[in-house]
Parts: sequence; C-alpha cells; structure tokens
Amino acid sequence: MPVSRFGRADQLFAKEKIIGAPLSSINAVLDLPQAIKDRLFFLRFGDLMARPEETMGRVFDWLYPDAR
Repeated sequence: MPVSRFGRADQLFAKEKIIGAPLSSINAVLDLPQAIKDRLFFLRFGDLMARPEETMGRVFDWLYPDAR
C-alpha cells in the first residue's frame, strides 16, 4: 500500500532517519568546543534561493576572510 506524502515526510524526518538525524545533531553544536564552532558555517537554503549573490558572498567571506 502506498504511503501518503505526509507519511513519507514523517518517516524521513523521524529522529533516527535520513533527515531527522542530521537535524537533531545541529542541537549538539552548542555543546562543542568554541574552536570547533569557529570552523562551522550554517547556510539556510531559503537565503540561498532568495538572495543567492549575497548569500554566496557571505560564504566566500567566511572561507577567505583576507581576500577583500
């Protein structure tokens, strides 16, 4: 029997599944040492779609802080 789109979403976003597990691990970032947190960059997909040039500019500024 086919699963509804909502059922598929529930399965994928469950805590131990393909999307839910990585999303849950984002909460653990707060417990990491500052030296590791300084090496992380979070990008919201919505920002990339809405303002690609600005968002990619922020990514490159983070990757290459001395380039400008």
